[in-house]
Amino acid sequence: MSTIPIDHRTSALSETLSRNQAELVADWVHEMSGSTRRSDLIKDSELRSQCTQFLALTKQALDAGGTNFNSGTWDPVREMLSKISRTRAEQGFTPAETAMFVFSAKRPLFSQLRQACKNDAAALAAETWAATELLDSMGLYTTEIYQKSREAIIKRQQEELLELSTPVVKLWDGVLALPIIGTLDSARTQVVMESLLQAIVQTNSPEKGAVRWHNLRSEFPEGPPPTILTVDDNEAIRYTLVRSLRDAGFRVLEARTGTEALARAAENPDLITLDVNLPDIHGFDLCKKIKSNPGTAHIPILHLSSTFVDPDSRVIGLASGADAYLAEPIDRAELVATISALLRLKNAEMQARLQASLAEKARHELQELNAEPEIRVQERTRELEDANDSLRDLSGKLLQMQDSERRRIARELHDGVGQLLAAMIMNLAIIHERADITDQRANEALAENRSMAQEILRGIRTISHLLHPPLLDEAGLPSALRLYIEEFSQRSGIKVRLECDDVGRLHPDLETALFRVTQECLSNVHRHSTSLTANVMLRQEEGHLALEVKDMGRGIPQEKEQELMVGGGGVGLRGMRERIAQLGGRLRIESTAEGTRVVAFLPNRIAAPTETGRVA
Repeated sequence: MSTIPIDHRTSALSETLSRNQAELVADWVHEMSGSTRRSDLIKDSELRSQCTQFLALTKQALDAGGTNFNSGTWDPVREMLSKISRTRAEQGFTPAETAMFVFSAKRPLFSQLRQACKNDAAALAAETWAATELLDSMGLYTTEIYQKSREAIIKRQQEELLELSTPVVKLWDGVLALPIIGTLDSARTQVVMESLLQAIVQTNSPEKGAVRWHNLRSEFPEGPPPTILTVDDNEAIRYTLVRSLRDAGFRVLEARTGTEALARAAENPDLITLDVNLPDIHGFDLCKKIKSNPGTAHIPILHLSSTFVDPDSRVIGLASGADAYLAEPIDRAELVATISALLRLKNAEMQARLQASLAEKARHELQELNAEPEIRVQERTRELEDANDSLRDLSGKLLQMQDSERRRIARELHDGVGQLLAAMIMNLAIIHERADITDQRANEALAENRSMAQEILRGIRTISHLLHPPLLDEAGLPSALRLYIEEFSQRSGIKVRLECDDVGRLHPDLETALFRVTQECLSNVHRHSTSLTANVMLRQEEGHLALEVKDMGRGIPQEKEQELMVGGGGVGLRGMRERIAQLGGRLRIESTAEGTRVVAFLPNRIAAPTETGRVA
């Protein structure tokens, strides 16, 4: 869609929307009362609410950035039009009925503009032209979203009809029959196999539907199910989310607006799914409010959006305090798996805080008992040591859980999404080579889609490697370091020199710890040091390994260096210390005006290879 950018702000149009909103809504609804009005599909109250919200969002966009509908200030308006178009496509509205939601606003709006500019013909012409272009752009955008939604619905219906044409019949226990009429192509073959496998699973399960969610429910065997607060102003989307979560065994609360969400958050749900575009407050701002409240700051927040799906929006959402971010349409299994992962991390964090609280309580009791007999002091000391040991064990388990989750996500990205994108790129290449497309614009769009798919694939592979490089498991630490440093240099522009002794295969925990320390150190070099070069050295000495990362940057500020000397620092440095300590090593940090040097010393535990050649 193309829109003629208009850089100036239309003051008369903005003032008309502000002063005459109620009259505009009434005339607009009356204008839609003709052939395009579907009272059987939409209530008057809902239609008036949509018109009022639309005018308010349009007024905000006009005040912020003029009438360029493609600019970022119009994102909330596009989000609302997208939801309306998708909902009406599902309800059975025609394309004309959907587009007239926008176009029917012309007559009431032009009438109000004539009253506002009745003494200035030039201003009336300019305001009318700007309003016409803006509404035409909105109408075209609405039609495009409607078309895409209808295509998705038709495709889903075709798949459902295909499933109906391949029924699985149970003849008797242990015997299934699959009658097939006609020929089998690749698409129908896939449906046949999926139907057959699903029937095999169902006929061997103790309860219908129990196999799919068995693993999820088994994670919460005791006590009531976790409570999820779902916040979304779209009735259809919220219904789908609530249904999926309840099928997975969760207890679900609902909220339509940000105000309702703040009130229900006080009920202390276990997790919140939060739509980004809400009618009264932006989802990012609502997330900040929830996280800034000490009573609700501990609640994990999962952002959901169908419009704010670009990397910049994801970064802003996560920076506002969200714990995860998913883009619609969302796969049901992915949604439940993500929520389960966030709940696991929350439970682990609560356990860690409990252990820390117990340790702190024991420490205070020990101070109070200093005047009592020595034997009582010794007993309390042992209790404190036991609590600290439990805390260290839990910290180690958290690190292992984090590494395991990174490995799993990296594998799923590489083997799942990555393979699908690779297949899509090959299909696009075949279409580009063999399809007889004479339209130059269509050819350019096809080439652009192929380029974007390749860029997405490269991004997914980069994220997968950063989460957990497969080369670390397959070839060992030296090879994984060489590949990571090469890719880091390409991304950051920092020239990194690697010196590595032939250490062979090490214990998996040791390899992972050394790799994560290198990754964190180089990340700090890139973010803080301003150095253009860095050195990484891995030396094998008698009985231990020494990893050194050095840069030639501006060094660590004096106040930060003093904090590091007493064991403080950021999350990354504390994580490095914890990893090294878990393996019986130590970490040393030296910094001057000429650069920073980080050295990790670890006992050398060489892992014996198994019969398959892999390290145990």
